[in-house]
Amino acid sequence: MEPLNLQGKIDNSFEAHSDSVWSVCWFSDTLSTGSIDETVKIWNKEWKNIETLEDHSWGVVSIAYNQKTNSFAVSSIDSKIKVRSAENYAIKKIFNAYPVETWSIAFHPDGELLASSSKLGNVNIWSLATGKYEPINLNSTFSMCVRYNQDGSLIAASSANNSISIIDTTRNTKVKNFKTPASNDHAIRQVKFNQNINTFFAASDDSNVYIFDVRQESHIGVLTGHSSWALCVDSTSDINFVITGSSDSKIKTWDTRTQKSIETIEIHKDQVWDLAFDPITSKLASCSDDGTVAIHSFK
Repeated sequence: MEPLNLQGKIDNSFEAHSDSVWSVCWFSDTLSTGSIDETVKIWNKEWKNIETLEDHSWGVVSIAYNQKTNSFAVSSIDSKIKVRSAENYAIKKIFNAYPVETWSIAFHPDGELLASSSKLGNVNIWSLATGKYEPINLNSTFSMCVRYNQDGSLIAASSANNSISIIDTTRNTKVKNFKTPASNDHAIRQVKFNQNINTFFAASDDSNVYIFDVRQESHIGVLTGHSSWALCVDSTSDINFVITGSSDSKIKTWDTRTQKSIETIEIHKDQVWDLAFDPITSKLASCSDDGTVAIHSFK
């Protein structure tokens, strides 16, 4: 794999939706975007809209893709999760989490299980085979984000009260809990594991992004530089390179060895809700409250 060019360039920026865009996700040769306008849009390599899915009520908040099954899942504020084929967009399964509002979703690497966060603070593990779910009680508030590590052995689940729970997926049991050193109970908006299966990043409302190692007792680093809430974070194909987005409307790239910002990208006019790095093409997609999506190249 080619080394990343840590000074990215803007490939394109376009008006994607009529309202805030809250989720971006790569799959196959396409990009998917989800919006508060209640639609999911699929974009080709020329960034042309080739499909619009309009069967979600309220807003679309999370999209996840699984390469093994070539499926993607969409969660929305109507408490439904719809799993679709990434080839023809046909619905494979519908999970109804009502009345427990679902938020963030993530596939297990094998594609047979799907984790979802919940307003009650639980993480629910859905079986694609049976359609049933197993709730994992985290003794927490609103669970905002769930992510598997690369081998599927762990889940990190962040909450609105400045805590991150680590779940052992072999037992579906919470085995560890982390907090940031923030003085207030800031929400942890998003978490993401690095290519190292034990290290993860946590984007906090205190404007910082914290680095944790599940083998340690507290955070091992902090990325400081955003002027408002850190809303999203994504790892890359380079274990030392991470990207963050914020409600200050900026995107920052970081070297985790020095914990210093490499570059600040100002392409959006409102808060940046989600980031998705594609390790195959070394492209980054970002989305914003201003309705736009931007494509960045790091080749």
